[in-house]
Amino acid sequence: MNRYFFLFVLMVFASCSSDKDELHDDDKPKNVESCIGYENGHAYVDLGLPSGLKWATMNVGATSVIDYGNYYAWGETKAFGEKDTSNGMNYKFNSQNSYTKSVYDWETYKWCNGSYNSMIKYCTNSSYGNVDNKITLDLEDDAAVQNWGGAWRIPTHEELEELEDDCYWVWTSSYDGSGVAGYIVYATKLPSDKGLVVYNGNTSSSNYSLSDIHIFLPAAGCHEHGDFGTWGYYWSSSLHESICDGAWGICFDSSCRTCNDSYSRYGGYSVRAVLE
Repeated sequence: MNRYFFLFVLMVFASCSSDKDELHDDDKPKNVESCIGYENGHAYVDLGLPSGLKWATMNVGATSVIDYGNYYAWGETKAFGEKDTSNGMNYKFNSQNSYTKSVYDWETYKWCNGSYNSMIKYCTNSSYGNVDNKITLDLEDDAAVQNWGGAWRIPTHEELEELEDDCYWVWTSSYDGSGVAGYIVYATKLPSDKGLVVYNGNTSSSNYSLSDIHIFLPAAGCHEHGDFGTWGYYWSSSLHESICDGAWGICFDSSCRTCNDSYSRYGGYSVRAVLE
């Protein structure tokens, strides 16, 4: 009996050691190894949300938690500088007849015919194009699914609201001394901390440090307004149901944070993946 128990312990230890080796140190938020799991080679953190949803530790296309990663128009799966032979709008726009994404505008957006009121997919209002009543991205149009595989996907609008409402947010101008600005989003320690946000210049609670469970959302800007290093824009997978040229997302800077606005679908924004 003792021999079998010893073999079992060895098997468990080997399994845990193998899992840990799948992740490079740069993939991890600081000192939260015990709260990390892995899906298809990418790390996630359990923030203790009511839904049980897990959040990736970095942006799609990033190589570390402070890296901005790639930028995607809503419903497109190829990033700036990448070729997408399924996007005829890129081909028409570029004088070299290239399918490579070089500009974010209605003229290059995959799911319209060159204007905000000519949608060919994801539309509930005929004033914006052909109505198909799709309000959530299909998996083939989800940048997280298509780039990371596994069970990863872009969060819905409601899931962004949950992140906003059930976590403790702290703005930093330099995450862990890196010089990269953005929000540290902590798993809350007290019910009264839920939804609280500490903007630039305010003092955060001494109850939280980088050794606590968190993710970091860099202020990565976007390929529409710029704002690199000062604003963050992150897509949801949810269409604005009445204003169909827009989709829901979350945006923030050092003095503002909201997921109650929609944004033009052609904009090149960040994607932070989730899984159930």
